[in-house]
This record gives sequence, structure tokens and C-alpha cells, in this order.
Amino acid sequence: MPSKLNKIVFKIPDERKNEKLFYLSYNKKIKNLRKRLKRPLGFILVSEYPYSLKHISSIIKTFNFSSLITVGDFITFSLLEIGLKPNLAIIDGKIMRENFDSDKIKKHFKNIFEVNNPKGVILKETYDVIIRALQENESLVIVNGEEDLLTLVAILESKENSLILYGFPKLGVCFVRNNKSKKLYIKKLYSKGILEDVR
Repeated sequence: MPSKLNKIVFKIPDERKNEKLFYLSYNKKIKNLRKRLKRPLGFILVSEYPYSLKHISSIIKTFNFSSLITVGDFITFSLLEIGLKPNLAIIDGKIMRENFDSDKIKKHFKNIFEVNNPKGVILKETYDVIIRALQENESLVIVNGEEDLLTLVAILESKENSLILYGFPKLGVCFVRNNKSKKLYIKKLYSKGILEDVR
């Protein structure tokens, strides 16, 4: 645990930081995009807490993943409690829509980024912050808004063989082992809600 936090708030110097790169709420290209995004992006570990943590820990220790990424306060905090620190964690200070004390998570990370990202969108600022956070280690991105859609960005921008974990409501934890085919699928899915190419 670092003795002193190196707090980083990444700022985008141009006026485009609030541009919506991905817009779910009123997307007209595909009406069922919202339904598709509700499907798991990987396989679900169906197991009640805390037994699921034993399985998660076993999987992480068995496979040599290039990096570990978590999206969500509960899964991030749960892994930290058993001594597993993600290379990147993305949280929004909520668990099941209830407020959660993010300080319990912040104290474990060296690089802390703060960003605004409203529900149902992915802003340019948010996308760029995640890219920056992935370049560091022990990075925490705290989202003022909602982090759910940012799993897409984590998959698109992380290295192959990264493991991305996020909670799947009422079922368990979703495991996404990143590879070329997974990136291609997410890129196609992402393009359904895209307003502007991020490149």
C-alpha cells in the first residue's frame, strides 16, 4: 500500500472533452443495442459471495494474464479485500445504486483519475482518461456519473490476454479474457452507438 497517494486528475486541453463518442439513449442505428449490451460480454461465474472470490482468485492465479482490470465498486473492493490489486479499476462510488465510500478503494492505488461521464454515454474525456490510466499501473478511475459502458472501452484499449471483470446483476461476475476476436466483437458493438470515430 503506498504511503502517499499520487493523485492525478487528467485534463483534456481542448474543447472536445464533453463530446459524446458513444450515445446509447437515443441511438437509432440499432433498436436492440440496449438489449445486446445487457448480455454478458464473457462467461459468468455464478456463485454466491464470498465463495465466488475463491474461484476468482484461483482463475487469476492459474492463468498468466497480461493485466487485471475491474469495472465496478463491489468487484474491485472484493478483490482488494483478498489481496488482489487490479492494474486498472473503474468505479463510480455506487454498489447496486447505493452510495459506497470510495476511500476504501482509493487508498490502495497510486494513480487516481477523476472524470465525469453521464449515464448512457461515453465522453471523449472519459475515453482518453482510460487510455492514459492503462499506460500506468495501479490506476483507479473514479467516475462521476456511471461506469457501466466503460467496460467497452476497457476491452477495446487493453492488451490482449487482459482479464476484465465486472459484476453482472443478480447472477455473478462476468469474466472477459481479451483477445482479437473479443476486440472485434466489441468494436462492432461499439460502432452501433458511435457518433464519431475515436481515432
